[in-house]
Amino acid sequence: MMKKWLPLVTVGAACLSFSSLAAAEDLVEVFNQALSSDPTYKAAQAEQLSQHENVPISRAFLLPSLNASANRLKNWADNKSTGALTSTGLNAGLADPTYDFISHGYDITLSQPIFDLQAWANLGEAKAGVKAADATYAAAAQSLISRTSTAYFNILQAEDDLRYTEAEKRSTYRQLDQVRQQFKVGLVPITGVYQAQAEYDNIIATEIAAKNAIINTREDLREITGVYYTHLAGLRSEVPLVTPEPENVDKWVDTATKQNWNLQAARWTAEAAKDEIKVQRSGHLPTVDAVAGFDRSKTSRTPVGTTNSRVGSVGVQLALPVFEGGLVMAETKQAEYDYQGALDQREITYRAVVTDSRQSYNNIVAGISKVKADRQAIVSNEASLRSTIEGYKVGTQTMLDVLEAQRNLYDTQRQYSRDQYDYIKATIALKEAAGTLSLNDIREINAWLTKNRPSYKDITVDSLKESKPAGHMELSGEITGGTDEEINRLEESEKKATGATGSSSSTAPSTTPTSKQAPSTPGPDAKATPAKAKTTAAKSSSKPKTASKAPASKTTPQTKASASSNTATDAAKSATAPADKAKVPSMTKPKGDQLSAVELPKPFA
Repeated sequence: MMKKWLPLVTVGAACLSFSSLAAAEDLVEVFNQALSSDPTYKAAQAEQLSQHENVPISRAFLLPSLNASANRLKNWADNKSTGALTSTGLNAGLADPTYDFISHGYDITLSQPIFDLQAWANLGEAKAGVKAADATYAAAAQSLISRTSTAYFNILQAEDDLRYTEAEKRSTYRQLDQVRQQFKVGLVPITGVYQAQAEYDNIIATEIAAKNAIINTREDLREITGVYYTHLAGLRSEVPLVTPEPENVDKWVDTATKQNWNLQAARWTAEAAKDEIKVQRSGHLPTVDAVAGFDRSKTSRTPVGTTNSRVGSVGVQLALPVFEGGLVMAETKQAEYDYQGALDQREITYRAVVTDSRQSYNNIVAGISKVKADRQAIVSNEASLRSTIEGYKVGTQTMLDVLEAQRNLYDTQRQYSRDQYDYIKATIALKEAAGTLSLNDIREINAWLTKNRPSYKDITVDSLKESKPAGHMELSGEITGGTDEEINRLEESEKKATGATGSSSSTAPSTTPTSKQAPSTPGPDAKATPAKAKTTAAKSSSKPKTASKAPASKTTPQTKASASSNTATDAAKSATAPADKAKVPSMTKPKGDQLSAVELPKPFA
């Protein structure tokens, strides 16, 4: 299995080269870039190649070695003696006791280890280390697939979150716009405006967080690939929900304990640590070598003549370390402790593999059920939002109820998107735990993607700088929002920001200039007459610094004279009753469809 995987990664790098880097968008192309750029994977590859060299290094100590040396020397001699200098004495022939001469020679030595238990133990340790390095390299390759896929789908998930947030923002803005206009004419209390404004501001903060999540997840992918991707192929509307085969978690665990590359690496690392004990323990044993040598030397003329010698030797050499200050004993104990640590690490890896296998299997099974449940929850929340909107129209529901129902729907859609990505990640994690994750899985998942998907290419950190969001309303004890001028400004800013054409479809009740009758609170079946609506709007607008101006309507001189003749006190008193009654939501369906512009969101396809 290990021999099959190693060339697969190398060949896969070429097989996945479908396009240039500039067009890298889908998962296959991104992984192809990661193969050539990820430093973690390349470090594992270098470590594997390095460990492979330990075998010939260790084997070299068991093979014959041949050494040769040569020399040419100029020598000086100064011979002094206390003896008499005679023709037949000690210094006979030495006319000058100080002289120099040239010498040269060479020697050849051949040795062959006969018995060296430490060298054999080193070779066994090196072979175990190579197998551990191969398993670690294969695990790194599978980890690269998992890390790249996870980073890729984290970006898609962040983009989906932003899409739903933007859609929720547009719908909330329309509701904020409508409730302000309804408040102007006294159809809803100011609490509805506050609730819609608070919800809109919260969504602005959520939108900023969603944009920042996109930037950060793109940085995570750049850490692996070295490339900052701004446009990636996204999931199709639905992903195939496939139950693991076989549908038995114990069989997956059994496969993982046999094939997981990290577990295999831990096992071979423990074997290498065991061989290290043999290496250190054999440090006090003798070594036996067969040796042979040849030496030749020659000197130039000296006072005693010239020399020319040839010496050959052959035999067996024994070396026995007698005492080294307790070094061998200490190194042996250290190796034993290292081996125990390697066994414990193997057990840690084993338990982690079993846990990961079971959890990944459970996540897949639960993920399939969650995705199916999310689909039904979206349908249910859509129906709930529609019914809440209808209840708001007839006065049985408040704006807070509408906002909550809308938020629940978008939260369900976000959860549906996240559960799909979690299902894909769990599938990859299960195959990685079982040791079966391969390039074919990348190609299969890549078939679930489509490039026909909008992207957020222009999102940068500069776009996250603090700014006053559109539709912001200062609350300082006065109601400064809700005027025609501000609503128009909000509409224009929204159109520029989102391209939406959202405009309120609420229609203010018609007014007549002659009616001065104070409005009464209508019953459930009552209908607001034009005269009553006019009086409510007029008296509400007369309260200073409380309500915004009503929409412009024709006013007769009689109405103007009546308004100007009132004192400040009378104006305040006359505004009290209608204003109080305006705080009570009317149970009557207003004239016109007040929420016809509410955009009912749909699941992202």
